[in-house]
Amino acid sequence: MGAPAQIELSELADEPWCLPPLDTLIGSLVAEAFHARGMTYPPNGATHAGAAFICAYLPRGSALGILPTSLLRFGENLSRLKVLPVDLPITPWPVGIMTLKNRTLTPVVRLFIDCAREVAKPLARKS
Repeated sequence: MGAPAQIELSELADEPWCLPPLDTLIGSLVAEAFHARGMTYPPNGATHAGAAFICAYLPRGSALGILPTSLLRFGENLSRLKVLPVDLPITPWPVGIMTLKNRTLTPVVRLFIDCAREVAKPLARKS
């Protein structure tokens, strides 16, 4: 069985959406993705809400939404969602861990950093 057929974002333009507000980082990235595909943002009938509302609403409603992969993987009650094969032109941004210079890390902090790296490994996109 092959990969599912790609769906164009424009094919979903008339569907109900639950999207992040434009004045948030993720909202501005989603708006750029819509504009890159020649679409207006927000699409008609879109509801704007924060991540907590979107995560609670999508499994219960009949709307489309855009969520980060990490949230889909680790979020509560989101395993019931169907991920559609839509290519969004959103460039992932780097995430890092910063420590203070000349400060010894405690064993708990080292453990947290090691765990964070292990969790992030399968989420990293291979070039």
